[in-house]
Amino acid sequence: MVKREAIEERLRPYLGRDDLTLEELVEVADGLLRELAPKQSRYKVTERPDGRTIRYYITQKLLPRPESYEGGRARYSGQHLTRLLLLKKLQAEHHTLQRIAGVLETASDEDVLRELFPTKKRRPAAMKRIAADRLVAASAPSPASEPETFQRRVLRHGASLDVPARVLRDPTLRAELADQLDAVVRSLRGSDEGEPS
Repeated sequence: MVKREAIEERLRPYLGRDDLTLEELVEVADGLLRELAPKQSRYKVTERPDGRTIRYYITQKLLPRPESYEGGRARYSGQHLTRLLLLKKLQAEHHTLQRIAGVLETASDEDVLRELFPTKKRRPAAMKRIAADRLVAASAPSPASEPETFQRRVLRHGASLDVPARVLRDPTLRAELADQLDAVVRSLRGSDEGEPS
């Protein structure tokens, strides 16, 4: 908890700013990410953001365009910083840029901060999907461990659901899985073609 509070305290002065240079954005993000996000080792991902990476994220609409230009130099805000931190944190947790784009597109600034510094408060649906993905990733056995047992739930129309036995034993994991399944059901009911959106 102390580490989280220290990171929040270091971030706070930048939240209201709208005059960060690209170099400042890179430097501040790099310092905070060292404590906030684990190293991503599975895929070829830029571990720490640089100017080129940030400009790429802007072209892909993962980050908003600069706030302004002063003397030909782009100026960024605290919103750029928090969204960049969340983007890199989610990448380090093995989420694709496509999935992250979907989350960032609908997330408010408060949602972004809540996901960076999670509490027990309710999360928006997009953040619940990320949490559910974390649950699935956490439930996957590591290569060095013994194979995990699963319980299969057979559904209609050839569908089935394999749930790790340890998820069924843990009330918190069960609740997170139930939230994810609720989202899937809502998605299926809302789809015209019968495929999740």
